[in-house]
Amino acid sequence: MSRFHVLVLLASLMVIPPRCEPQHQQRFEDWHRRGLKQNPAGLTVKLHTRDNTDRYAASERVNLQLSITSLSDTLYEVETAGMSGDEVVLQGSNTDKPRISVDKYGIACCSSAVKPLSKNPVNVATRLYLHLRPGEYSLFVKTKRVSRGGAKPGHYADALLVTSDVLHLTITPDHN
Repeated sequence: MSRFHVLVLLASLMVIPPRCEPQHQQRFEDWHRRGLKQNPAGLTVKLHTRDNTDRYAASERVNLQLSITSLSDTLYEVETAGMSGDEVVLQGSNTDKPRISVDKYGIACCSSAVKPLSKNPVNVATRLYLHLRPGEYSLFVKTKRVSRGGAKPGHYADALLVTSDVLHLTITPDHN
């Protein structure tokens, strides 16, 4: 092989992108950033676990909850009853790309459990339960539970797609 062919081979190897992990992490961060840009000004969606911990054994179920606030009282409202459409976007340290899980169960009807949003958080338990393998995880939730306030009783206002902050979880192996 000539010196020219060796140089061409080395040059082509330098153009190949590095491992996929940084690209997938970037995709997760891009999805999150785009989601946050769609959130209405003054609306905050915080994601946490129902027991407010971030460390679980692999056999434990992770129950997610949203705490939603608005700087403008009664401008927005949130559906707190069972509702479909909550999505979790999950990136694990040992996975090669982000994955999305969607709760497709149930539907809310007739403004059944709508609460006005204010500076005081309204906690909303999601139906998203996670069973995860050991590792480090980052996740956020997208939901259509929030709408502009003032809908007439028995009618729905148009839902807004809002995105939570990122929650970091550590899942440890089970100890027998």
